[in-house]
Amino acid sequence: MATGSATAKRRKSAAEDGEDRLSALPDELLHHILSFLTTRDVVQTSFLARSWRNRWKSVPTLRVPDMLGFEDAFEDAYEANKFVNYLVLLRGQNPLHEFEINYGSADETFGYLNLWIRYALSCNVRILRINNNLLGHFCPFPDMLLVSNQLTTLELCSLESQKPLLDFSTCPVLQILKLSLTILDSTYISSPSVKHLSICGCQFRGSQRARISTPSLISFELVEYMGMTPILDDMPLLVSATVKSDMQWVDNCIGGFEIGGCGNASCQGCLCIKREERKSVLLESLSHALHLELTSETNMFIFRRDLALCPVFGQLKTLIVNEWCTVANLHALIFFIQHSPVLEKLTLQLYEDQEDTVAKEAKYKWAEQSFAFKHLTVKVECGKISERIKRILKVLMTCGVPPEQIKIFLRKRTNRD
Repeated sequence: MATGSATAKRRKSAAEDGEDRLSALPDELLHHILSFLTTRDVVQTSFLARSWRNRWKSVPTLRVPDMLGFEDAFEDAYEANKFVNYLVLLRGQNPLHEFEINYGSADETFGYLNLWIRYALSCNVRILRINNNLLGHFCPFPDMLLVSNQLTTLELCSLESQKPLLDFSTCPVLQILKLSLTILDSTYISSPSVKHLSICGCQFRGSQRARISTPSLISFELVEYMGMTPILDDMPLLVSATVKSDMQWVDNCIGGFEIGGCGNASCQGCLCIKREERKSVLLESLSHALHLELTSETNMFIFRRDLALCPVFGQLKTLIVNEWCTVANLHALIFFIQHSPVLEKLTLQLYEDQEDTVAKEAKYKWAEQSFAFKHLTVKVECGKISERIKRILKVLMTCGVPPEQIKIFLRKRTNRD
C-alpha cells in the first residue's frame, strides 16, 4: 500500500501530467474498485496510461467470465483457455484474494481446471469459486488434493465428483463450503474446520448413505437434494440448520408406514433403514441447534423415524416444519414439542389439505412429565381454515399453548415455502 508521501507525489504528478484523478487514488482503493470487474476488463485497463500498464497484475481478484451468452463472453473454449493461461503466466505470483471461474462452453475447457487451481493456491487464494453454467454437463471434480493454509471459502457449482472421499482436512482454515447442483458419488465428506456448510440441489448418487463429518459447524443447509439422505455426525456447535427435502423420493415407504419398515422387498427406502438398524440419520446431530427449519414431502419418513429414536432438543428456540409432522394423529408434532422444553416460536406451514395415507403409525416415547408451553407462540400458515387445521389447533391448545398465542396467516403457497 502506498505511503502518505507517495500518494501525495502521485497526485502532484497526475496534476502535472494531466492524468485522470483515478490514477491518483491509493492502490488499495483502486484494487477494490477493479475487483468488481471481470478480469478481461481489468487487463484492458493497461491501455489507459503508462502507469496502468502492469497495474492489473497486482489486482487481488480474478474473475473469468462465462464463455457464452454474455457481452463479455469469449468466442469459444480455445480463446478462453488461451486468455487464462497467458493470464496466470504473466501475472506471476502476486497475492490472490479471490479467484472465480465461470464455465459455459465445451468440455475441453475442463482440462485446464487443475492447472488454474494450482496457480490460485500457489498465490495463497482465500476465496475460490468454480461455476459451471453449461446446462446438462457437469465439470469433473478437481482430481488434485486441495492443500492450502489460506483458503477460507470454497464454492463449487455443477461439478461431478466420483471420489469416494471428499476430505478437506488439508485446508485447515476453511470456513465456508458451498456445493450446489453437484453430483456426489462420495460416501464421506469431511472437514474439521468448516463452520458454514451449504448443499443445495445436489444429487447423492451412491448406493449407500453418504456421511458428513463437520464437528465445527455453526450453520448447515441441505436443500432440494436427490438420492439417499446423508448421515450427519455430531455437530455440537450448531446454531441453525435448514433441511428441505421436497425433491426426495428415495427415503419413502411404498407401504405407507409412518417411519418406514414395511418389509416389502421392493421398497428401497425401507431396505436402507433396515441395514442401518436404530441409528439416527439427521435429527440426533441437529439436536444442538437453536433454530431449525425441517420441511419435506409427507411420504418422506426420515424426520419421523429420527424422532422415534427420542432425541432431545434442549436448546431449540425456533422451529419451522410442514405437513410431515401432522400425519397419524399429529404424534410427531406432539413429540417434537414435548422434547423441545425451551421452544419459543413454532411455525407450521400447512398448505396441503389431504387425508393421511399412513398405513401403520409409529410408537413414540412420550415425555413422562407434562410441560406448560405458555411461553410458546405458534404461527400457522395455510391456504384455508379446514377441518384438519381446526384439529391441529385443538391439539396445540391441549398441549398447553394459550389460544391467544396462536396466529393464523392465510396465504397461497410460494416456491420459497
